[in-house]
Amino acid sequence: MSLSLAEIRQAVQQHLQQARWRVDILAEDLLPGILDQPEAIDVLQQIATRGQHSRIRLLNRNTDIIARHGHRLIPLIQRLPSIIHARLSAPDRCAHPLWLILTDQQRLLLQTDENTPLRTANEREATLWQERFDECWEHGQPDPYLRRISL
Repeated sequence: MSLSLAEIRQAVQQHLQQARWRVDILAEDLLPGILDQPEAIDVLQQIATRGQHSRIRLLNRNTDIIARHGHRLIPLIQRLPSIIHARLSAPDRCAHPLWLILTDQQRLLLQTDENTPLRTANEREATLWQERFDECWEHGQPDPYLRRISL
């Protein structure tokens, strides 16, 4: 049974609220309809401004959708570029699920494809996904659309 968009939003919100310092998100397009909601943005802003140990990394496969339709998370990304980092994944170097959210390097929420249910993972599996995310991050390129432009 698949979840409704509202149920996915609620699960993501609860997952993010439990994060203290770190969030890593891997998604096609910053999960419009989920991460562009005011509640999600507020939680990410709270994490980002919590202290010197805060870090949010966003790894996207495609920013064309974001460029065409916008995303409410963009101003926060551009306002806090030393804490919120965005990269484009290298598709030839990084096979991954539909999307995942790792928090504090030990909690994981993911959906492997559109036909599988949303799920969490135990610490061991979260660690394995964290290693995969870190490898994808290392091969990613800075996202030109999401960087701050200074004039």
